[in-house]
Amino acid sequence: EIVCLLGPSGCGKTTTLRMVAGLEPVSSGEIWLSDKRIDPLPPQKRNIAMAFQFYGLYPNLTVGENLLSPLVAEKLSASAQRERLETTLERLGLTALRDSYPAMLSEGDKQRTAVGRCIIRAAQAFLFDEPLSRLDANIRVSLRSEIKSLLVSLKRPTVIVTHDQEEAVAMGDRIAVMQDGKLAQIGTPLEVFNAPKSRFVAEFIGTPSLNVVNGQIHNAHGATLFTAQAQTQAFDIGVELGGMMDDNATTVGLGIRPRAIQLAQTTISASDLLVMPGKVQLSEPLGPETLYHLDTPLGLLRAVSVKDYVDGTALQVGLPRSQFMFFGADGMALSAED
Repeated sequence: EIVCLLGPSGCGKTTTLRMVAGLEPVSSGEIWLSDKRIDPLPPQKRNIAMAFQFYGLYPNLTVGENLLSPLVAEKLSASAQRERLETTLERLGLTALRDSYPAMLSEGDKQRTAVGRCIIRAAQAFLFDEPLSRLDANIRVSLRSEIKSLLVSLKRPTVIVTHDQEEAVAMGDRIAVMQDGKLAQIGTPLEVFNAPKSRFVAEFIGTPSLNVVNGQIHNAHGATLFTAQAQTQAFDIGVELGGMMDDNATTVGLGIRPRAIQLAQTTISASDLLVMPGKVQLSEPLGPETLYHLDTPLGLLRAVSVKDYVDGTALQVGLPRSQFMFFGADGMALSAED
């Protein structure tokens, strides 16, 4: 499988990758590859190939010679080297650039060459440290699909470090979200998006990021009411209390994704919706959609819509109760079953 280590700068992604490669010592725990423990082994004994964030191509060697460099170090036979070289050049669309030097290459072709130098080896696992971070947006989108297709065909365990959530979702079979040197959550992209285990994960995954309103929930006449911080109006959020709170009011963060919110200039009526008035404070075009910043009784909310509204427009704002997320004072996710 392909696992993407995702998180903000400084959370430990690259350090983790370097520990797997053997370039950093492990202070505790163990690293296993298949059924073999590898953390006591030196890097050259682990049979792992790694592509770094910076291409690191030899400027005085051609594309073909750069690709062959790890095979020369492994002292493979000339015939085996030629066979692997031809296969790698073809897979990455670099055949026509075999005799070109790095200074003659585009940024995308430099990255293809760096990836090729990694996958040309018959390694047990591949490691990629932000392989697309230095590329323009258009090149990054096209190249990530090429690399994903290539890695799927190679059928090797792969770990990719990235701080770009779109890249992680597009390339990873599973995503491991890291926070301050710890694993915050690991799961498929849909699991991490739909069932985040903490407020940090919920806000980190998804574009635009999650709306979170701080406030209190309490029970009144059989209903669960939420009152936003510094506000007085209470709203029925329509959830079973379960173990989410004690008998008194409990401080929570209520989350709702911008794309889940419904907007209309006419009355919205649906049993699942919590409906309230709102006014457009600011709009940000996102191409076919627009991100609206709305002034509501819950405070400022962001919503995405394909409809066009000018700043100052009064709207009806519908929040699907089934899409609410709740987070405790410790930042961990709450549910009616807790």
